Amino acid sequence: MTALPNFVDTFVREADVAPPPPELPARPPASPAGRAPRRGWFERVSHMRASIAGKVHIFAISFTLLLALLGLLLGGTLAMLSARAGDAAVSASRALAASQLATSIAESRYYASRYAAGGEPQMMTSARTTLDQARSEIDATIALDGGGNQSREQMEWLVTQVEGFDPELRALQASIEAHGPSPTGDALANAIDISGSQLASQAADIETALRLQADAARQALDTLGTWAIMLALTMIAGCIALVVAGARGLSRQVSGSLSEITGAMTRLADGDRSITIPATGREDEIGAMARALAVFRESADALAELQRKARAEQNAVLRRLVDNFQGGVGEAVGSVAQAARELQATSSDMAGGAMRTIGFVEQVARDMKETQVGVTAAASASDQFAMSIAEIGRQAGNSAGMVQDARETADTADRKMAELAGVAEEIGEVVDMIGAIADRTNLLALNASIEAARGGEAGRGFAVVASEVKELARQTRAATGDVGRRIVGMQAVTRESAEALARIGERIREVEMTATAIAQAVDEQSLSSRELARNLDLAANGVDAVGSNLAQIADMARGTGAAAEQVLVSADQLDATAHGLDTRSRQFVESVRAA
Repeated sequence: MTALPNFVDTFVREADVAPPPPELPARPPASPAGRAPRRGWFERVSHMRASIAGKVHIFAISFTLLLALLGLLLGGTLAMLSARAGDAAVSASRALAASQLATSIAESRYYASRYAAGGEPQMMTSARTTLDQARSEIDATIALDGGGNQSREQMEWLVTQVEGFDPELRALQASIEAHGPSPTGDALANAIDISGSQLASQAADIETALRLQADAARQALDTLGTWAIMLALTMIAGCIALVVAGARGLSRQVSGSLSEITGAMTRLADGDRSITIPATGREDEIGAMARALAVFRESADALAELQRKARAEQNAVLRRLVDNFQGGVGEAVGSVAQAARELQATSSDMAGGAMRTIGFVEQVARDMKETQVGVTAAASASDQFAMSIAEIGRQAGNSAGMVQDARETADTADRKMAELAGVAEEIGEVVDMIGAIADRTNLLALNASIEAARGGEAGRGFAVVASEVKELARQTRAATGDVGRRIVGMQAVTRESAEALARIGERIREVEMTATAIAQAVDEQSLSSRELARNLDLAANGVDAVGSNLAQIADMARGTGAAAEQVLVSADQLDATAHGLDTRSRQFVESVRAA
């Protein structure tokens, strides 16, 4: 495999010894002595007029000056329009204030008349408030800028008249407060009415004059706006005409010459060096472009000659390179073919090993599947066994509980039998007491019989009673004897029952201990069965995991087999490519030598 690097090294060395490409002849630099002297302002302007960039600059400067002039004119016109509009607005505001003053004076006259007639204080307050509002509005219009000095003086005169109207209201108020409604108050009210009427008439005249002034200002504003629009349209039309004229002039001077130079450049690019370069005598950028194109044509002629010489030298170098290439590539192709054959053998071994691995893994997977079935069945059986043991433990626990309940019941019965024996003894004592009473009653009946016998006829009835009592005492004694015997028998049975219950209690305690031991053993067995079931589940899961890993191993083995087959295919392709490369290299060498 070292033939290809050796060939590359040889190729690089041959390229290094190849002659460098020829350099184009450089244009001689301009000498400092031949530099043109610095030109004056007039010459610079003339040069600008001669060049395209200068013409564009002159056109841009002219257009900028025209736009600046248009801006100044429009700015001045807008300022005048704003001033006229302000004057018209101020005049209209003052006319409105004068109109409102006339209305306020009329209201004040009305309130003054009402005050003189009725003496109501709120009427005087309303009259003063109305006049104060009108005077405030007039003062506000006086403070506005614009409208002319004449209108301002008229509004100031109205303020003076309103201030003179206020003393008359005070005099009326003083008269009414001093004397109440009186002829004097009526006279003062009439005087206020007359002066107010005159002031209202004067305010109306001023309003009319101010409205005429506002109308005149609006008309002047409309006229000025019309002239401003006409001036702006004229300036815009001039700008458009200047742009159109400049564009057409530049187009006539530039487009034709550029088309000719473009055609010459296209022919020169196609290899036609016999062309005639147009516009070389012009002093603008197009002339410079034409002269540069002439230099390109001369350089192309020199380059063609140099290329011819370089081509001859390159042919000689190329022949040497072809010889070296043929030797190096032949060795490299042989090495590649040998490597391809070795790769084919290796890939075949890999494919066979992968197939054997797949068979082994599939067999192990089948065995693991059978193992999984057995482990799963064992896990299921262990689960059922654990459930059975749990049920047995539950039943054993229930039995232990029942035995404990039986023991407690036997203990209770034993206590009750002991209590019954005690009660039987108490009953025996009562029976003995009754027997003693019966004996004493019999003795008393006997004594009564004796006493009745002693009494004769008088004691005969008492003797009968005594006889009956004696018989009753005898029966009572017999009954108590019978009851005593029965009680003795019941006491014997009770003692035997108590002894039997005691023995039953002992047996129940033994059964309880046995049931408790069985329940504990069942609980331990249940824990063991659950642990066994858990271990079997873990084993089943482990078998599943092993099965999954075996499936992955099988997939990996299949992937390895596929990769080996792909490597085998690639090795075959590499072998075919090596043969093709050998054939192509031979054809290349033959074609180069033929060239």
